[in-house]
Amino acid sequence: MIIKAIHIANYGKYSGRAFTGLTGGVNVIYGPNEHGKTTLLEFVRRMLFGFPSYRRSEENYFEPVNKAQPGGRLVCVLDSGEEITIERTGWRKGGALTLSLPGGRSSDSQQELNELLRAGEAFYRNVYAITIDELYSVKSLNEEDIRSRIYGAGLDLGGVSLAAIRKQFQTAAEALFKDKGRNQPVHKLDEQRRDYEQRIKAAAAGLSRYEEILTEQEANREKIEALRRTLKEIAARSSELTGQCAGLSEFINSEALTLKLEAIPACPAVTQDDVDAAQELTGELKAAAAELRQAEKKQFELQEKLRAVKVNSALLGLAPELALLERSSERYRADCRAVKEQAARCGELESQLAATRQEIARLWQENRLPDQFSFDLEFTGRIEEFEREFSALRQQQLTAAVLAAQAAPGFRQSGKQLALLGLAAVLEAVLIAAGMAADMPFLIGIAAAALAFTAAAAVKGVIAKPRAAGTAVPPEEKLLRLQECWRELLTQKHFKNTLTPEDLLKCAGICKTYLKDQASRTALERELEEKRRWLTDIEELLAKAAATVDRRTLISDAAADIELLSRQFRENEKAAAEQQHLQAELKIVDKQLASAGTAVKNCAAALEHRLAEFRAADLPDLRRMLGHSRDRRILQEKLAETRDRLKTIFGLGAQMAKIRAQLENFSRDHAEAELAGLEERKNDLQRQLDELNRRQGELNNEKKQLVSADELAMLHNEHERCIEQLRNHALRWAEYKTAELLIDRAVNQYERERQPEVISRAAEIFRELTGGRYASIRKPAETDELLLAEADGAIRRVIELSRGTREQLYLAMRLGLIGQYEAQSESLPLIFDDVLVNFDRRRLEAALETVFGFARDRQLIVLTCHENIRSALLKYGASDISTPAYPDTGRG
Repeated sequence: MIIKAIHIANYGKYSGRAFTGLTGGVNVIYGPNEHGKTTLLEFVRRMLFGFPSYRRSEENYFEPVNKAQPGGRLVCVLDSGEEITIERTGWRKGGALTLSLPGGRSSDSQQELNELLRAGEAFYRNVYAITIDELYSVKSLNEEDIRSRIYGAGLDLGGVSLAAIRKQFQTAAEALFKDKGRNQPVHKLDEQRRDYEQRIKAAAAGLSRYEEILTEQEANREKIEALRRTLKEIAARSSELTGQCAGLSEFINSEALTLKLEAIPACPAVTQDDVDAAQELTGELKAAAAELRQAEKKQFELQEKLRAVKVNSALLGLAPELALLERSSERYRADCRAVKEQAARCGELESQLAATRQEIARLWQENRLPDQFSFDLEFTGRIEEFEREFSALRQQQLTAAVLAAQAAPGFRQSGKQLALLGLAAVLEAVLIAAGMAADMPFLIGIAAAALAFTAAAAVKGVIAKPRAAGTAVPPEEKLLRLQECWRELLTQKHFKNTLTPEDLLKCAGICKTYLKDQASRTALERELEEKRRWLTDIEELLAKAAATVDRRTLISDAAADIELLSRQFRENEKAAAEQQHLQAELKIVDKQLASAGTAVKNCAAALEHRLAEFRAADLPDLRRMLGHSRDRRILQEKLAETRDRLKTIFGLGAQMAKIRAQLENFSRDHAEAELAGLEERKNDLQRQLDELNRRQGELNNEKKQLVSADELAMLHNEHERCIEQLRNHALRWAEYKTAELLIDRAVNQYERERQPEVISRAAEIFRELTGGRYASIRKPAETDELLLAEADGAIRRVIELSRGTREQLYLAMRLGLIGQYEAQSESLPLIFDDVLVNFDRRRLEAALETVFGFARDRQLIVLTCHENIRSALLKYGASDISTPAYPDTGRG
């Protein structure tokens, strides 16, 4: 299987990001540190096997930066060429999975995806998709699940974990029986078996005593029934005598209650609710009256406050103008200072311009100044050209003078040569001094050049002969012509004809400065005019606002007056707001006043109506009437209860006259004597009954220790059932343990017979990665430690290797495992996160050749932040997939 495209909706720093163009073979994704490579690796892992439960473990969740639910999809192609899509969204239960399969079929089963991948999460994480730290962890290669899946692939188990199968058998066996266990079915059944055996033994010994107990209990039950009937008759007679005694007391009480009821005066029936209602109306009346007084007081206070509030409406009407003034206060101060400073600066510039004009005027004829002081580029170039020509002609003059002296008789004599050279040097020094005095730089330059030439001739001792006279124009004539052209140019431009080119170039610089100062003064005057106009506008607004207030509150300072007016405006705003607030409160109080008045009237009318209903003068009178009504009601209820008890005693249909006649011949003393005799007899019979019940309890307790013949047969059946269940559980336990033993033997045999193939393949890859330095990898049978044989036969342990060599070994082991595993399973995409970073140049090239050969029929995605590794991969033909630049968020 290969991944064609990775679409990340939300995960870590990625949102709406897609990696497309992935192909079989090697793909490289390059990006600097903190740009999301580890995030991409973890995204692929979790898309295949699920997101972790949110905030239920300590691992990195790569929570999306936008706080959304994580999710995305992978577009994959199986080895058969069929395309599938894996989509997953959310944290809960690993995320909602949608698996789009060939033929238009879809599924949401992680189990179906696992069967398609034929690899567990731990196996894929530790072998296929690894970071540099996970590559370095040898522990990940020794996990039982990974090893068992490798062996399971060899045993043609469809990628199922042998460890999981063995664990299932072990769990099933321990669920039936566990050494030193107590809660397993075998232990419980065995305990039940021993209990049944003891009970059967005891039941067989006490079977005859059981029958004797049954006979004695039957005789006791008949005696108990006779005693209970006699006790019942005694209780009936006692109840009758007790009722007649009680009836006599109730009759006497009834007569007394009748006399008390007749002594209470008759009045309307008043209840506590009626009094409470009248009292509530009285309270409401008092509350309404208090509320009325409070409203009147508050109305008076608000009216006084409202009269005390003063508002300047004219000032409030200038809110926009005052806001503008307040915003312009600081600018007003600044512009006032700036106007003074800029006016002074204009004066200074005008003085500078006047001085510059005077200086320039000295250069023109008869103090005539041009319309504008400017030198264009063409005119300036002509001046510079004249300067160069003057310098060249003066140099030619000096050279001609030297040549003429050379042509004089006897010039070649050594003494005369030295004399002439000395004279030339003196003349040239005089020219330099004259040029310095006249401030003529070009003359100084010509003389200095001639002096240097003479000095060189003196050192060499030889001066070249002059050339033969020809038809060329002499330098003096050229100089005169050039001077004439120069004077014409000065006259044409109205300059004095005594000026040199150096003077005129200096004048050009002064004119440039003059024009610059003139432009600055014009701009400054324009800015000054704008500021003055703005200040005038502000002062007009200030005068308009000042007209609305008492001028005595102002101090005739514009900036300060603006602040004072702003303060007064805010105070008036507060006063206006307070006035509105008071007016609103006054309206509310007016309504409350009207409502309170209405409530007082309504409460007074309701109270008067309530009192009139019971013909009471006031609330105390109504309370007295309530007392009489309560006393009459209590006496009537007690009298009714007494008569009901009398009817119960003497019969429901008995009348008071009949009851009175019946009680006339009743003797309380005779009834009490008969009750005492009945009570003594009842106590004696009750003792006999208690003794029989006690005996019955003893017999029951003894019978519980014994069983009948039927119960004994039932115990035998239960004992046999326990033994049968024990046999079944023991058989199943033996089957599970046998299967567990067979799996262990199969794994051990496979490790002995097939493991060298994995190690042999890893050794070949390791030999390629190390350039042949290590010939083989050995694994002793008694230990899991690997030994490495060098080409010269030396044996080294893993701990003796450098970090880079160990990483090459662990990479070779994983590639060997993958090759062995995929012989029986679907190929899966490999993802390496900078696992080649610690390889030196030679071993990196060897690793690249090995990796590209290994990835020929697979897909490998290499994530790296190292440009050299990216360049090397691209050189070998990897597909380039680049990551975008992201801001640093401190996430993976």
